[in-house]
Amino acid sequence: MFEDLNFRVAKHSDIEWLVKLRIKTMSAYLLAAHEYLSEEEQRARVVQDFESIQIILRNSMDIGMLKVVKHPSNWKLVQIQLQPESQGSGIGRYILEQLIEETRAKAVSLSLSVLKVNPAKHLYDRLGFYVVKEKNESYEMQIDP
Repeated sequence: MFEDLNFRVAKHSDIEWLVKLRIKTMSAYLLAAHEYLSEEEQRARVVQDFESIQIILRNSMDIGMLKVVKHPSNWKLVQIQLQPESQGSGIGRYILEQLIEETRAKAVSLSLSVLKVNPAKHLYDRLGFYVVKEKNESYEMQIDP
C-alpha cells in the first residue's frame, strides 16, 4: 500500500529538523495538557535515545520520525511524528501495524504513552492497545505479542 515509504537511521545533522518537527506536531497537545516545554527541553527529548530514531521517508523526502526503544521483552514506542501534510493519510496506522507485526514475530510486547488530549489514543485503541496505567495527563498503553 505504501511502497514508497522507507526508513533511514537518524543522523546528528537531523537534530534541528527533528526539534522543529516535534514542536510542530506536539506543541498544541502539550499546551492542552498544561505542559510547556522550551525549545531546549524539546531538544533534550529528541536526543534522548537518539540511536533509536528512524527517519520516515516517502518518495525519498523526510516526512516524519519513529523512535522505538527495544528491550528483550518489551519495545517502547517513544514517538511517532509525521509532518502535518502527511497526517490523516493512513501512513501512521500502516507504520504502527508493521511495528505490531514485528513485535509479535519477536514475541515482545509493545508499549507507549499518549497524552489524554491526543486524538492518536483512538487509533491505538483500534489497533488493540489497552490502558495499563492512567496518569494525570496521559495513558500508558500496551499491546501483547
